[in-house]
Amino acid sequence: FEERTQGLFGGDTVLDHTITLEVRSRLSRPARLELLERVPVSGEKDVEVKLVSTTPEATPYDQRDRGQLVEGGLCFGLELAPGEKRTCTLKYRVTIPSKMALQGGNRRD
Repeated sequence: FEERTQGLFGGDTVLDHTITLEVRSRLSRPARLELLERVPVSGEKDVEVKLVSTTPEATPYDQRDRGQLVEGGLCFGLELAPGEKRTCTLKYRVTIPSKMALQGGNRRD
């Protein structure tokens, strides 16, 4: 998590988030894994949430197959060899006007 200001006279607060997920196969055969994660979604017109990057590339996932739609869902499709460890990373940015703050504070401790 990193917080900074941007814009003329520090007009916006930018909150950059990085989430790292690590998985390891303990199987003796190859395995296919789908790792699901969500990026926050804002209902406020002044608050922008932007997916910056995913590694490896994730695909949008709306959970339609489970009958309960979600917004901001992502799916990492992985092929793991026996004993293999993989890391998935997603980065997103929340931009809010400096006059606003996230409920509960801007920090995630």
